[in-house]
Amino acid sequence: MAAPPQPPEIESLTQADVEALLAQAAEEGAHAVVRKSGGVRQKLLRAEVRPHIFGAPALAGTREWRQLQREQEAFAEQLAGRLSNDLRLDIAVRLANLSTTTCREYLGSLPEPAHLALFRIEPLRGISILEVAPHLGLAMVDRLLGGPGQASSINRDLSDIEIALLDQVLQVMLGQWCQQWAKKHDLRPRILGHENSGRYVQIAAADAPFLVVTFDLRWGEFIEQLRLAFPCQMLEPLLRELAPAVRAEESALRPPAPTSPKWNPGLGGITVQISAEWPPRQLSAGQVARLKVGDVLEWDSAASSEIRLKVAASPKFVGRLGTRNGRWAVQVTGAYPGSNQ
Repeated sequence: MAAPPQPPEIESLTQADVEALLAQAAEEGAHAVVRKSGGVRQKLLRAEVRPHIFGAPALAGTREWRQLQREQEAFAEQLAGRLSNDLRLDIAVRLANLSTTTCREYLGSLPEPAHLALFRIEPLRGISILEVAPHLGLAMVDRLLGGPGQASSINRDLSDIEIALLDQVLQVMLGQWCQQWAKKHDLRPRILGHENSGRYVQIAAADAPFLVVTFDLRWGEFIEQLRLAFPCQMLEPLLRELAPAVRAEESALRPPAPTSPKWNPGLGGITVQISAEWPPRQLSAGQVARLKVGDVLEWDSAASSEIRLKVAASPKFVGRLGTRNGRWAVQVTGAYPGSNQ
């Protein structure tokens, strides 16, 4: 009777093997392969790749994007001063990230619990979100009530009274954001309501492009992020205002066009000597020593179209040799290379 087949041996993994596999997976997850112009594939850190949602208006241009970043950096600086004054704390605010995504992806990235303030900016159309981590909101409420404003270790939903107090700070944030556009638009923020989960928010189509602005907010040892999410369609009137600033930047970088010198009529009667020269020809010293009256020196036939015209002693034009009315003449065909006329 034949012996039953033995099951194949299963190779066991050591702890070092497991750690190596996890490190490899983390390394692969930290990078993304992008295709650049010409079909070239390049491996980049995911943090260096900015996703682009096709259909997001006015956000694809590099110069417009840079101008929008400057606007948000200015807002962060102004907000830091306003919050420091209102909360009587030394608060720093820094722009951490600026990106486009879809409504579905943004809502899916929200932690739980989260404090979401839904707001509208009149007269713009659309609803936006101001996202504040609950323990950040609780620290602000504690400071408003006279406490030290220390971060709470408990991340819980805010009560109705805490939400009402926190809205005072959020209204300041939104009002300061609108101030960045006050030169061209009269914008008025209005908080519409609150949610504690992105699953219950329905403010736009799932594939609608959104602009997400992330700020790092810090006081003392406490560091937390807050995010603003705007429908790109709502921002169209504001984004159009960036175009003049971008054009002004491009004009400043562009070298000025050369201008012709202005003629001084007082110089019109001055006599200036003009001479015409053939292109030079080289002879050896022995050939020059043997030259005598009656010898003929030959020039290439093309030399007649390469006459050099001098104004005083400086070559200014090139021309073509010919005759007119029984006299030798030179027709000007262009400027002499390197001359500043």
